[in-house]
Amino acid sequence: MPSSSSIDNTTERPDRPIASLLTPPGLSAIATIGLKGERAPEVLKEIFSPAGRHSGKGPKTAPSEIFPLQKIVYGSWRGPNETDPQVAQEDIIVTQLESGHFELHCHGGNYAPKKLLATLAEIGCQIVPWEEWLTMVSATTLAQEVTFALTKATTLKTAKYLLPLENALISKINEIGQLLEKTIDRFEKGRGVDDKVTEKGLCDITTTINELLETFSFGFHLVNRWRVGIAGWPNVGKSSLLNTILGFDRTIVHESAGTTRDLVTATSVINGWPIEFVDTAGIRTLSPTLPQKQSQESLEAEGISLAQTFFEKADLLVRVFDATLGAEKLAPFLNEFREGLLVFNKIDLLSRSDKEELARSPLLSDRSLENVPIWMSAQTGEGLDYLFKKIESALLPTIWPVGTPILFTHRQRTIVQEVLSLIGEAASPIEPNTTQPFSQKEVTAQSLSRAQDVLAKF
Repeated sequence: MPSSSSIDNTTERPDRPIASLLTPPGLSAIATIGLKGERAPEVLKEIFSPAGRHSGKGPKTAPSEIFPLQKIVYGSWRGPNETDPQVAQEDIIVTQLESGHFELHCHGGNYAPKKLLATLAEIGCQIVPWEEWLTMVSATTLAQEVTFALTKATTLKTAKYLLPLENALISKINEIGQLLEKTIDRFEKGRGVDDKVTEKGLCDITTTINELLETFSFGFHLVNRWRVGIAGWPNVGKSSLLNTILGFDRTIVHESAGTTRDLVTATSVINGWPIEFVDTAGIRTLSPTLPQKQSQESLEAEGISLAQTFFEKADLLVRVFDATLGAEKLAPFLNEFREGLLVFNKIDLLSRSDKEELARSPLLSDRSLENVPIWMSAQTGEGLDYLFKKIESALLPTIWPVGTPILFTHRQRTIVQEVLSLIGEAASPIEPNTTQPFSQKEVTAQSLSRAQDVLAKF
């Protein structure tokens, strides 16, 4: 998306129309500029001449005649003080979406939209970044969040999930609101929270909210890439594996251990899901092939520290074990790298008997996710497709259908969690021997009322 404009806007007027470049700067066929404000039609009339009609600059021509609502108007633009007919005019298309809200479409690139914005600033418009524009024109906070999320979507699949989310979430929140309203109505007419219908209403609300909360991790990563760390001892092929995953050389590969001394990140896509892979420094603590004193080198020690910090934040670790080290070295490796997918790398260098011996290791008898090895060769690419499948299933244990209401911001989750907490308070009996100044019915009524107020913030 475009960056903030450098055009000076020092004149402050409360009725100044706002304008913003809504398409990314750079080479493109078309650029789109938004213009909004009560005075926007009058301002636009000064620089726009409809094709085949009166220029529109005469005082007798009403803006409504030049810019009918929901109509595409083709014409040309020139600076308000430009009188030289030899000066090239810019062809633009103008649409008034609603009263005072326009879209202007001009040639892309850098010069034409920049010049048009400069003219709008010259005649009194305030030029704002696209982010600020969205906050001004979006009807609700949810609408802003969906639009911002779409600008950050990096794959077609994630964009397809985000597009219907505004309507899907509104429908789900309305459903929760209706359940809450019915429960409050029943509670006020019944005997209180012990009423069976009221109790069922509270249970239904809790179930619905918990189901919605389960979508958050999935929704959050539609906008924020999953982060997968590649971990292991030095010189086991971590960097080679990253290069094989990406399909190009992103990181240096050398037979000397300790080549990777920083976090090397690269973005890729697995089955439409955006993933950031992170190649980390090899950790030597229990490595059987390297002197421990080498780990004291300051640069490498810093890289190891970065790696260990990242491991705590990663969504998934891929533990890379050099299969040529044999079964006897597997125990210390698993003791050091306890969680994540287990990759046996360099199987292209194994004999059949060595592979069978490693496969018979009792350490692999536990068929949990962590101990089922993925046999592969970063050198030849063997086993790569299976690794992709395992990464996808580990990161996305549940994949909801497109159109499902999915929470995708911390604000949304916080509101829903607060409503759930208030429903819990409403359903919880007052502890005996407490100095609670309110009766059980009063506490429940207050909690349900507050839950309605909080839900309305969504």
